Amino acid sequence: MGNPDQTEKLLLNFNDEFADVFSAFVFKDKLKLDPDRLQEAATEYHHLENGKPKELRRDVVKLYDGLSLGILVLGFENQSDIDPLMPIRIMGYNWTRYRYQASNAVKSPPLIPLSPIFSHVINFSYTHQWAWPLSLKNIVSVPPALEEFFQDYKITVTNVAWLSQEDRAMLSGDFRILADTLCAIRETGKIPADTRIIRHVDELLATLAAVTHRNYCIDINTDHDEGEKQMTMNDVLTKWEQTLRAEGFKNGKKEGFENGKIDLLSRLARIWENQRMTPFFILCKSFA
Repeated sequence: MGNPDQTEKLLLNFNDEFADVFSAFVFKDKLKLDPDRLQEAATEYHHLENGKPKELRRDVVKLYDGLSLGILVLGFENQSDIDPLMPIRIMGYNWTRYRYQASNAVKSPPLIPLSPIFSHVINFSYTHQWAWPLSLKNIVSVPPALEEFFQDYKITVTNVAWLSQEDRAMLSGDFRILADTLCAIRETGKIPADTRIIRHVDELLATLAAVTHRNYCIDINTDHDEGEKQMTMNDVLTKWEQTLRAEGFKNGKKEGFENGKIDLLSRLARIWENQRMTPFFILCKSFA
């Protein structure tokens, strides 16, 4: 399935999903992003470190034309494994973007303000919540007497599989289906039935496969026909059941055939051992 982080970003690359999730979990619906105002932005940043070129690569980054709010830089970082140094990683990502803006800004008065950057971490794991530091202060050993002078840096994280029903209700796209599914898997171990239409079938199921490590999620559904009706999770579950049943029947036949061959050889060996001197026609009769 490749790199899970790379697979998990597929769904959020769509402007409708990106806008839906960012509006709900970062801006708490105080700013409802318009998908049509989102533009692709570079996810790779290059800079010199000790005279050598270095590269930082983000998961999903987009520019948003906020009209009266100006241009906003929005980014998601997708995680299935916990990174205790995530505050420092986010600092690095944001620093390179600010540095890129600064290198292209007019430095003579009047100065043009840089665009603000908003970064958010999505934890896709359904086995563990984000229990590591959410700020630089929790990583650095700051003497208590100097805490008020320390320049802290905080991050925000969404634990998808632990979202409340109210929080999930703020979503309206495929990410809502993904969140409901991961919550159900965490609570019951099962994928729930669902009649909502999936807009991005391959990307949703690829993400689900990367998170749950269930390879058949992709194998069964990436080959759906262009003219096929729109799919729901109920359709997906039906296809999984049909495919697993077919695979079980196929494997059962193969196993039965192999076991039959072994049993035949064992019976022949026993008969030959017990009736080593018996004429051939009697041997055949006893076997039959």
